[in-house]
Amino acid sequence: MSIPGAGPNEPLIRFQYLKDNIWQKRRLELIPYNDCLYDHLYSHRFVVLLDLDEAIVPRLHNHWTQMIDYIISLEPNALQLYTSFSAQNAYFFGQINNRFLQNLSNNELSTDFLILRHVYRSANFSAKGFAVKSFISTDTSLAVSNHFTLFPLFHNMSTYSMISKSLAQLNHYRDVCPDTMHVECKDNFLKYSTIDTIIWKFKNQLIHREVMANMSRNRILFVGLSCLDMVYVCNHFPEEDSDQRAVYNAWRRGGNASNNSTALMQLLKWKSHDLEVEFFGTIAQDFPSQFLIKDLNESGIIIENIVKHSESQCPASTVIINAQNGSRTIVHFNKGISERVHPKALIICPWGESGAQAIDNSNKQVYYSPSFPPKCGVNDTLGAGDTFLSATLFGLLVLNYGLNDAIVLGCQVAGAKKWIGIPEYSSVGSPELMISFGSSSEAIAVCSNSYAKLSFDMTAKQLESIFGKLYDTLSKALNVAKEEHL
Repeated sequence: MSIPGAGPNEPLIRFQYLKDNIWQKRRLELIPYNDCLYDHLYSHRFVVLLDLDEAIVPRLHNHWTQMIDYIISLEPNALQLYTSFSAQNAYFFGQINNRFLQNLSNNELSTDFLILRHVYRSANFSAKGFAVKSFISTDTSLAVSNHFTLFPLFHNMSTYSMISKSLAQLNHYRDVCPDTMHVECKDNFLKYSTIDTIIWKFKNQLIHREVMANMSRNRILFVGLSCLDMVYVCNHFPEEDSDQRAVYNAWRRGGNASNNSTALMQLLKWKSHDLEVEFFGTIAQDFPSQFLIKDLNESGIIIENIVKHSESQCPASTVIINAQNGSRTIVHFNKGISERVHPKALIICPWGESGAQAIDNSNKQVYYSPSFPPKCGVNDTLGAGDTFLSATLFGLLVLNYGLNDAIVLGCQVAGAKKWIGIPEYSSVGSPELMISFGSSSEAIAVCSNSYAKLSFDMTAKQLESIFGKLYDTLSKALNVAKEEHL
C-alpha cells in the first residue's frame, strides 16, 4: 500500500496511518478476507472469518457441519436464497465475569482456557446483522466482508440469514467494553448480565486437544539478535565523501536469529508439521523496538520469553545495497568458536558464492553443496544467508532430508531469495516454487527476465512494453487454467 502524500512509505508510518484512519484500515482488510474466500473456493462449502476472541458455538449439535446440515434441512432451498448464515453476537466482557468468579466452584475454575472461565455475558445480544460472524457459501459469494457476504454471485440472493439463537450464538470475548461503544455498553451490554455455560459442553474435547497438542509439539528456538535494518538501495555503492539519493529505502526487522525464525515460519506454511518457532533475545522498549515486536507477532513467532530492557535502545544497522549487483558487505568474527561446539553438533557454514559446507561432528564427515545463483541475475543478497539456514532446517526437520540434501535445498532456496530481491520474508514461497524461480524455468522466463531488467531510469514506454509482455503471459496462463477447470 502507498499512503497519500509525499511522505516515505515506511512500515511504521503506514501502521500509524491506518491506526489513525479506521475506514482506510477496514477497506484494506477486505483483501485478506476475500483471499481466504478464493483460496477455498473449490475445496470447502463454507468459509468462516473469525477473530481470535470469537467462537461460534452450536447449542444443539456437536459441530458446525451437523448444525448447517440441520438448518438446510429445515429450509431446503436456503442455499438458493442466502449467501451466508450468521450467528448473533453475545459479549463476554471480562469486567462482567470478574464480578462473579467467586460464584464458580474450584472444579469449574480448574482450567486455563479463557473461554471456559468466562461464562458471564451480557444478557442482551447485539442487534441482528450487527457484529455477526457467518458461514459464508463459497458457491454463491462474489465478495465478502468479515461479517457476511458483501456481493452475491446472483443478484436475487440475500447476503445473510440469521441463525436462530436456539441453534447457535457468537461468543465474543473482550476484557473491557471498547471506548467506541461506551454509550451502548452502559445502556445495554453492561447493564444486564447472565451466566452462560454452553461452551462447557466442549470442555473435555478442548482440554484433551490442548494436552495432546502440547505433548506432540516441538519448538525450534532461535537465540540471538533482533535489530532494525534501515535499508537503502543505491544505483551504485557510495564513494567516500559523496552525496547520493537512494532509489528505495525501508525499515526491516533484521538480525540473524530474527531473520532465521521468520524465513522458517514462511517455509513451514507449505508442509504439515508439529513445529513451533520461538525467538529469544533482548529487546528494548523504544519506538523502533515496538515495530520489531509487532512484526514478530504478525509473523507467528513465539516471543513470550524475550527479555525487555526499558533503559536500552534498539540496535540499528544501515544497510546499503548496490543495485548494480545486489551486493552488501558484512564481517563476522568469533574467535575460539570451535572450542564451544557440542561433540555431536551439526556445523553448517554458508560460503556465499562458493556454496555451503556442513560437518557432522559425531562422525567428522564433511558435506558440500554448490551455490545456485539465479540465471536472471542477482537483485540483492541481503537475507540470503538467513534464508539458507532456515531452508536447511526445513529440510532436516520437516522433510527428513539427510545433511547433504538439506544444505543443497538451502542453497537452492537462498539462490531464489537473491532473485526475489529486497528481504520481504513474506515473499518466501514453497521450496519447490522458490527453486523454480531461482533457476528461471521456461514457464516464468518472461516474468523473471522482465523483473531483472527493471530500472528506475526506464522510460514509460520501456516499462509499458515490459508489463505488456507480463500481462500477456499471465493472461495465457489464466486461459489455460480456465480451460483445465472447465
